[in-house]
Amino acid sequence: MEKTQIDQYDMLLSVENHFEDNSEKWNTNVPLTNAKTDFSARLTELTTQVALQLENPTGATAEKAAAREMLEGMAFRISAAVRGYAAQATLKDLYRRVDFSKTDLVRFRDAELVGVVSNLAEDAQSVVTELADFGVDAAAIEALQTAKTTFGALMKNPTEAIAKRKAATDKIATLLP
Repeated sequence: MEKTQIDQYDMLLSVENHFEDNSEKWNTNVPLTNAKTDFSARLTELTTQVALQLENPTGATAEKAAAREMLEGMAFRISAAVRGYAAQATLKDLYRRVDFSKTDLVRFRDAELVGVVSNLAEDAQSVVTELADFGVDAAAIEALQTAKTTFGALMKNPTEAIAKRKAATDKIATLLP
């Protein structure tokens, strides 16, 4: 919110308080009562938009970043285990499908990462019994799936929060005049 908009909003809140403090003096005046009702309704809508506009998306961004970091770490560990098994069993196609470095996982866009992890989990699930020697079991693959689902649910949150703030800012501009 711009400084002038904050000042205008504060002024409107002061007017609302003045109306409330002096209601016994004007509440029998029908036109003034109607104006006060309309004013209060508009101020309530403005207050809602101000609250949306002042929301900080940092929490959503930090939560998404933490979920992504956990997903990347789990995917890398499982990828390394499957690569190890595939190399030992000379399964070149499987090795190629799960050959992801930590840098590869970091560079994927959000949706790409979700797709890569889905494929990785499917490939790991197909050889889960052989992965026991590499420290990966069905529970680890299930944890990877859960981390993928968690990240998938969070990946749009910061963008949506920023869009809500922009919409609220635009709405405030129309409500203040």
